[in-house]
Amino acid sequence: MGASVPEDPKIPKLGDQSSLLGTSTEAEKESALEGHEEREAERNALASDANGAEALGPNTKEQEKKALIGKNLRDTERNLNELSLRPILGNEFERATSLASSLAVATDAKGSYYPSHSRGVEQIARSVAEHMGCFTPSHIARIALAGLLHDVGKLLTPDRILLKPGPFDPEEESIMRDHPGHGEKIMLAAGYGDESYWVRHHHSRWDGEGYPDGIKREAIPIESRIIGVADAFHAMQSDRPYHRAQTVGWALAELAKNSGTQFYPAAVEALLTMSKTR
Repeated sequence: MGASVPEDPKIPKLGDQSSLLGTSTEAEKESALEGHEEREAERNALASDANGAEALGPNTKEQEKKALIGKNLRDTERNLNELSLRPILGNEFERATSLASSLAVATDAKGSYYPSHSRGVEQIARSVAEHMGCFTPSHIARIALAGLLHDVGKLLTPDRILLKPGPFDPEEESIMRDHPGHGEKIMLAAGYGDESYWVRHHHSRWDGEGYPDGIKREAIPIESRIIGVADAFHAMQSDRPYHRAQTVGWALAELAKNSGTQFYPAAVEALLTMSKTR
């Protein structure tokens, strides 16, 4: 099946990694190195605090929080290492790792399912892209990275909305729908290029009824289409404030039912085919 899925002509050739994080002057590189060393010291301190809290037992809420933050830091840095991004990003690898580690600390306050959801979407997006057979290894790694950070914009979504157990009113729905745009801005500020655009459009729908821009079909970046399918598939199997986790079979049936309307058919087909071979 992989060979039957053509490369989207709108996708830029990604062999040149300059589009990912841009070029840096020597002064910028020196500043980035100093910033990395400071963040590394902060991460080590947090990890040390977390280890101490784990050894002594969570006697206080503060110790529990530090333990969770330390775990999220370690898990997220391990995720980036497992993405095999070092040979792709070169000298910028530490910068990407520092970014993800910082985001892990922030997402800790947003609910316990977020780190595992981001990791799940990264894995599913990578597998779907590999199965489709029309991407280079470096392109697949970048799709996976965007999958890992697809919900970064929710860091700017108020907890009262993000953790609301019931349906949203129109104003709350509008605020929630701002998160892909927030994610794009955060990633652009961190130096990402194409990946920020893919994150912006991961809630676009094949039929044009998605958000934030209402684009449809081939106007949606193919990377965003894949991440959107991965996001929905994992979310349906996760406990959320507004629904209980569904089974894998139920989630696959829902994807199949909405293929060609909400979801990109080729990505759904890839996921369904993968599920039959496991």
